[in-house]
Amino acid sequence: MINNFLDVVKFIPNKKIYLYLFLSALMTIITAFIIIPSLEYYDEHSRFFSQIIEILSYFGPFFIIFFYCSIFCAYLFLFYQYEKQRYTAFRIYKLSKEIQLIAKANFDKKVIKIDENELGQLSESINAIIIQAQKAIKEERRAKEIKNDLVTNVAHDLRSLLTSIIGYLNLINHDHYRDEIELRYYTEIVQSKAERIHHLINDLFE
Repeated sequence: MINNFLDVVKFIPNKKIYLYLFLSALMTIITAFIIIPSLEYYDEHSRFFSQIIEILSYFGPFFIIFFYCSIFCAYLFLFYQYEKQRYTAFRIYKLSKEIQLIAKANFDKKVIKIDENELGQLSESINAIIIQAQKAIKEERRAKEIKNDLVTNVAHDLRSLLTSIIGYLNLINHDHYRDEIELRYYTEIVQSKAERIHHLINDLFE
């Protein structure tokens, strides 16, 4: 999780980081100007709330610092979540492009790893498939006359399955899903097709 956080931060341009810090500070001040009059109103008209304010006043400046820092961090968190979504979409886009290269039988390249639950498992599975495909190519070269037809059929199936995977990844990349349930459904389909590719590679060795 820490590595993923650092990756997202590195993905954000320095200028945008400074902008987010400035906007968070500005929004914190605006929010405070909105909240403080409300607190004063409830302090005057609510005995219970007045007692809470009195208790918090014992903490003095520490409570005020905590109050402002909490608002500031909340706005920073919102900006981080926005950039995290952009970062995930960017990684999925790169993953789909690299799978397109693999679909063209470029098995010398591995896909990037995405540390996002099912998508992270998917990238690991595809990388495992690539390793198996590389071994399959070496076997095919040693026994080309025997396995030529089999390799051709498997390559066709791999290309079809990978093309299907790209289609579902494009749906995910362009947010063409109604909710998290449909998103999980798409990722399960892609995972199933990736496992099918893995089985095809294993059949090639038998």
